Amino acid sequence: MDDEITWGGLPGGYVFKIKLLVVDGVIELCGVGSFTNMMSRPAATKMLRGAKLMMNGRSILEDFYYFNKAGSERLLETAPAYCKSTGVRLPRNPDFDIDWPDGSFRN
Repeated sequence: MDDEITWGGLPGGYVFKIKLLVVDGVIELCGVGSFTNMMSRPAATKMLRGAKLMMNGRSILEDFYYFNKAGSERLLETAPAYCKSTGVRLPRNPDFDIDWPDGSFRN
């Protein structure tokens, strides 16, 4: 999945690619991203640190700051993603969501 975090009034932000994998029955979240506006980097970092991978309404992984940092948006296609295990086995009917932190962010 490709996605982007932006803030109203500022160009760019943070673009990223994420993918869920199942390794030996356990869920892993893999990601790579790029900061596209250095002025919004502190706010994007706070968003990544506060993000949660939710499964069936409960948090199974917090803090996406471990994602690989690609040097530019163009390099997202070739940069390797970094993965982190949730330690949670894949259930029969999972429902996944990402919970982003609420609130405002100041530099």
